[in-house]
Order: sequence, then C-alpha cells, then structure tokens
Amino acid sequence: MNRAPALIALMLIPALAAAQSVRTGGLENLAVAAQVEASSAASPADGKYGPPRAADGNHGTRWAAAQNAPAPQWLELTFADPITIDTIVLEQSSLDTLYANAERVELAFSDGSTVEAELEDRFDEQIIRFDERTTSSLRITLLSVFEQKTYLGIDEIAAFHDPDGVVKTVMPPRQRWENPDLTAHGREVHPCVNKMPEDVERALQNAERYPFLADYVANQRAEADEWLERSDEWILQMLPEPGAAFAYGFTGCPICGGKWGTWGGARCSWDNPGHVTCTNGHVLPDAEHPDPGTGYVGEDGRIHYFVGSWDAWVVESLQFDALRPLCLTYLLTKDERYAQKAAFILDALASIYPECDAGSWDYPSNPPSGRFCRPWYQVARVLIHYVDFYDEVFGSPALDEPSLVEGMTRRTNIEENLLGNGAWYCYEQSLKGGLHNGEADYVRGALAVGCVLGIDT
Repeated sequence: MNRAPALIALMLIPALAAAQSVRTGGLENLAVAAQVEASSAASPADGKYGPPRAADGNHGTRWAAAQNAPAPQWLELTFADPITIDTIVLEQSSLDTLYANAERVELAFSDGSTVEAELEDRFDEQIIRFDERTTSSLRITLLSVFEQKTYLGIDEIAAFHDPDGVVKTVMPPRQRWENPDLTAHGREVHPCVNKMPEDVERALQNAERYPFLADYVANQRAEADEWLERSDEWILQMLPEPGAAFAYGFTGCPICGGKWGTWGGARCSWDNPGHVTCTNGHVLPDAEHPDPGTGYVGEDGRIHYFVGSWDAWVVESLQFDALRPLCLTYLLTKDERYAQKAAFILDALASIYPECDAGSWDYPSNPPSGRFCRPWYQVARVLIHYVDFYDEVFGSPALDEPSLVEGMTRRTNIEENLLGNGAWYCYEQSLKGGLHNGEADYVRGALAVGCVLGIDT
C-alpha cells in the first residue's frame, strides 16, 4: 500500500489550516516573486530558515533570524518591477516556545517613506493596511518584541493591492464567537424584533373588526392610564437602590413558616413599601424581625429576605404591570404620554441594572449571579421583554431626553446599561460550555438585543 499521499497530506495540514485563516478574494500575492534578504538568518539563504522561506507562499516554512539575535531585525523584499501595494499580511511562528512575537514593525518603501504598526501578541496572520504605495522594494523591520526568545522570525509575508478591502482574516467559529464586533448599526424600522410595522397596522385593523381584541386594547390602555397618574418622583421612591438585595423568599415567615409568594407574585403592596405579608397575615419586617435591606437572620441561622422580596416585586411589577401596557398602548396610539412614562421607567431601571448583578440572593448557587431578582439564564427571560418594550417606543423623542445617569440620554443609558449589559452577561454565560436548559435562553437574550440595536455579529 502506498502511504506517500497520506503522509504528504498530513505534512501539509498545518500549512493548509493556516492558509485558510485569511481570505484574499483571489488577489495575487505580490510578495512571492520577490528576492528576499535579511539582517541575519539561522541558516544560509537556501537553507531551512533562509530569508526566501518567508515569501515562498508556503505557510509551513519560515525565516528565522540568527539565534538570540535581538530586535531590531529586518527582512527585505526586492521586486523585479515596481508594484503597487496597500496591504501586508504578516504571519509569525506558532512555535511560541522558541519564537518571539513582534510588538512593533516598520515598513520601509523604495521612495524612503515608512509606515509603523503595532501588532497583537499572537502568531497567526495579522493585516497591516496603509495608503497605496508604488515601490520596487519593501523592508519590514521587527522593531521590538513582546518577550525575548531564542528566535525572531516570519513564517510568511504576503503583499496585496487591495483598494476594496477584500483581504480579511477568518477566525475559527469559537474564536469569532469570543471576539464579537459589538458595533451597533441601528435598524431601518421599528418595531423589528418580534413584530414589524405591518403587524402593528394589522393589529389596529383587527381591533376594529373583532370586539374581543378591542376590549383587550382598551384594558391595556386603562392599565397604562393608571401609571400615567403616578409621578416620576413616586417611581424613584419605590425603586430599589443600586446593589440592593433581591430574593425569591424561600425561607418564608420566621413566625409561622408561611410563604408570601415569589417575585411579581409576592404578597406586597404599593401602600406598604418595603414589606411582605405571609399567608397567615404576618407583616414583615417588624420590630422583632428587622431587615436593614440585607435580610433578617433567624435564631436557626437562616436568612429571611423581606426587603429583598419587596425589591424583587417592585422591579417585576415595573417590568410587566407598567412597561407592558405603557409600551403597547404607545405602539397602537402614538400618544407620547405613554412613551414618556415608559421611557422614564426604562431609564430608571437601567440606572441601577449593572450594579444589581447577583440575582436572587437566596438562590442556591455559588457565586450568586444574575440581574435584579433573576439568576443566571433567567436574566435572558426578562431581557427579551426589555427588548420588546424598547423596540415598541423606539421612535419616541422621550428617549432622547436627559437620563437619570449624568451625561447620558435615556436612549444611551437604556442601550448601554440595560440592553447591552444584559446581553453581554448572557453572551459570556453562553460561552461557558455544556448543553443545559439555559443555553438557549442565553443565546436568545443576546440575539434579541443584537437584533433591536442592529449588531451584525
């Protein structure tokens, strides 16, 4: 059996893998035809580490400067005829125990002009772009290194004339996922995530045709009207402090063991801020069971989070009892009163969101993690609703008014400190590995924010 083809293929795998990490759009590599010299070399010009090895089109060979030669070291390409270039792709050695990565490089052209560039501390291909030059030679000088090692060298240097910018690095899927481009390009129309403008128009038509839908719209507006009657000052009085405790309320009443419900279902009332009422009527905290905000420690050592349960009820109520009818009513009526109140509440929640990063304090995880009362992947289950609310009021000028956060508009605060912060949390958690029932939630939360803000990654 002839094993030569298989052996050759195995030998070429590293070179092929490296070659696939840059897309050239079919452009000619103008460096391949050059004569190559260097400041020093670990072998003769025609040897294993000679200067021509850096421009032979083979990613499996390399030029190495003399052993222990310090920076600067240079490699010079001379072309038979002048060429026009504006892009260099530089690949350093993956043998990182022996080869140093260059930190700064200088490109020098035959007209005497130079370009200096800073590189990242990695060996794979890095693209250097500059103003178009016509030159008969190119000298690349490795000015400094991140860490001195046995050799300086270059696996491959490629030169292109690429005015359209088609030469691009191609990251492996995992690496691309870990290094997203978070530039928000915006969307042409809103709403754009779970509904489109044509859906809104159809909903208005259906509300005219079907009485049960008309009743639903009227009920939503009635609920929204109740929130218009509440002042902004009152909302801020009810809003938890940054870093406040949030809780499920697992331990229940220290008097009778009764429960008071969870999150938005807790037995709380706007008429008695900071308190919960258990199923047997005990109102807590009280004089015998004080809670400074971080919980009451019972005789058995368990912590009872009365205020934490209240805080959870507040944010859940603002999310679903206030924002849902306010935003939907604005979407259907374009009455700015509803957007004004919704924008204020979204801005208020965004102003404390990044610092409320432990989820429910009584959730059994170490470390505690989340946003507001929601632990871990449940962050995404609320984040998708924030996306919807913002999407529904996106066009309102109320979002461009000054934020509670100094120096920001409401829009910027909501996008950065609520949507962006929540999306990044979900995004990071999605990279932790393993398939579980929260992975889809994490991905969905990040995707929803990317969709509403126009983040293309």
